[in-house]
Amino acid sequence: MSCTRCGSAVQNTGHCGVCGQQAYGPPQHGLATPPPYMVVPQPGYVVAGTGRAFSVAAFVFSAVALFIVPILFGAVAAILAGVAKKRGEQWAGVALRVAVAAAGFGMVVGAIVRMSA
Repeated sequence: MSCTRCGSAVQNTGHCGVCGQQAYGPPQHGLATPPPYMVVPQPGYVVAGTGRAFSVAAFVFSAVALFIVPILFGAVAAILAGVAKKRGEQWAGVALRVAVAAAGFGMVVGAIVRMSA
């Protein structure tokens, strides 16, 4: 049998000879890892890389920002990309760059069209 605290071999005394941990019963130091089926995620815990709804929505709003009210739809796309980044979505960084670029490009195209009309 081995010690639940330090892993060294335990004799029949009931206590570890190295660290003094009681050999039988639950560990008293509170550092033991619970089995995987007992691990419960804390509130607000998000597994990185899962989901992509906010990133996809940011890409859609970025595409709309190229043609219609770029300052509004570009800002919405950037906010959605920021939320996606906070949630740990894989494409969030790209979506944020695309949102800013689409808003800027849409404003430039809008200014050129307005000047030529």
